[in-house]
Amino acid sequence: MEAGIKPGRVAVITLLSGLAEPAAALVGAVVLLNFGTTSIIGYSLVFAAGVMTYITADELIPVAHEYGFKHTVSVSLLLGIIFALLIDVLLSH
Repeated sequence: MEAGIKPGRVAVITLLSGLAEPAAALVGAVVLLNFGTTSIIGYSLVFAAGVMTYITADELIPVAHEYGFKHTVSVSLLLGIIFALLIDVLLSH
């Protein structure tokens, strides 16, 4: 590998980091089953969306721009936003 890490070690690290997701899902399910209200679920979803938006804006877009895909990244981001808005409008009741 380019970073000098053996492929087997990369696989183990990837597996261990992937195990955090089902563990967190289990904790979340237990909490929601015991204390869940629609407002808690709504706040949780908004928080998750905010975290993903931050990661995208702060980490992924600048790295993509460094690779020279500035126009493609900007157009793809705009098209994704438009697509999400269209889905919201078309599927809302």
